Amino acid sequence: MLRQAIAVKRKALGDRDPEVAEDQVVLADMLADRGDFVVAESLYRAALVIQRETLRVQNRFTPRTLLGLGRSLLARGDREAAEQFLREAVAMLRAVRQFDTPRIAEAESALARARAATGHPR
Repeated sequence: MLRQAIAVKRKALGDRDPEVAEDQVVLADMLADRGDFVVAESLYRAALVIQRETLRVQNRFTPRTLLGLGRSLLARGDREAAEQFLREAVAMLRAVRQFDTPRIAEAESALARARAATGHPR
């Protein structure tokens, strides 16, 4: 159902609309929760391209995408790439002053797991 909604929105708004990216992230989150990290990663990457092309550098949407992508990569065993995206998510959350949200705690926790997995616990 969500895939159909994304297709309709894509047709109405175009392939590079931030709303399309946000819906892709919602679908990717659902798939990642089910353990389908390969498809989730693809959706996160596609959404990230749209967000980087259409939104300001510091915004409140991209960190969620970076966090999801990092977590998916970590689950698939790509620790180095996961750490890179999770570092970016934490930095962006700090830059947009989302210190008191659960998302910063999620991002910092995921980054700590990625760093520990790569042998860089600090």
